[in-house]
Amino acid sequence: EIRIDTINWKIYKLVDIFDIKRGKRLRSIDRTKGNLRFFSSTSENNGVSCYIGNPLFIENNSLIFNTFGNVFYSEEEFSGSDEITILQNIKLNNKNGFFLSTIMSKNNENKYGYSNKAFYNEIIKEEIYLPSILNETTNEFEPDWKYMEDYITDLEKEL
Repeated sequence: EIRIDTINWKIYKLVDIFDIKRGKRLRSIDRTKGNLRFFSSTSENNGVSCYIGNPLFIENNSLIFNTFGNVFYSEEEFSGSDEITILQNIKLNNKNGFFLSTIMSKNNENKYGYSNKAFYNEIIKEEIYLPSILNETTNEFEPDWKYMEDYITDLEKEL
């Protein structure tokens, strides 16, 4: 059984570890069919509401935080509505992205809903409790990206 060691976990503000930006409004009537995944506020289909051919922007390798507090990781290219917030970090990958999206979604259960949506102004106040490692150069703790990646790798081997 794989256990999570929480001894060296610290609290971080999302704005301190991610570049954060909001999606853009593209009304459903203005969308054309295509092959690019389009994220919105749905919790179904891993947050993908449709596929479009006329994106206002294209991103990849990101966490997608929707207005209901669901968080998804996307390695592939995508676009999204103004009901999503995009979180990016150069160290993000499909392993630690899955780790983070799982923790963040679980933390947001019952926190956001129709009357209390998680828009950009709320997300920039969010904090997250993460495995940490001391950076000996700066003598400050930072998220332990390798631990998160190794944990998911070990889980996959176990399954």
